[in-house]
Amino acid sequence: MTRPNTADTVVKNINMLLECNEMSVASLSQKSGVPVRTIYSILKKERTPGIDTTDEIAKAFGLNGWHLLMPSLSCDLTKNGRLDKLISDYANCPEQAKNYI
Repeated sequence: MTRPNTADTVVKNINMLLECNEMSVASLSQKSGVPVRTIYSILKKERTPGIDTTDEIAKAFGLNGWHLLMPSLSCDLTKNGRLDKLISDYANCPEQAKNYI
């Protein structure tokens, strides 16, 4: 099984979040403080976002930067704190259950 490229995962997740939040790149730029040109460069894979840029983009969606690195991030999980609840539930379950998951 091939692991997805991290930069590709970030781009996929940004595109998904833009679509599911019905947000334009201009709106994302305004909310995140990241220039429109930078966001377009990231989405076209001309540039790989650094940690700070990833964090700023994620914050515009109410997420943490590392959330954008999740290969199976879904729009549904990003709504109403569901992702944080899922992570908390996993962290607090017994080791045997973690192994099963």
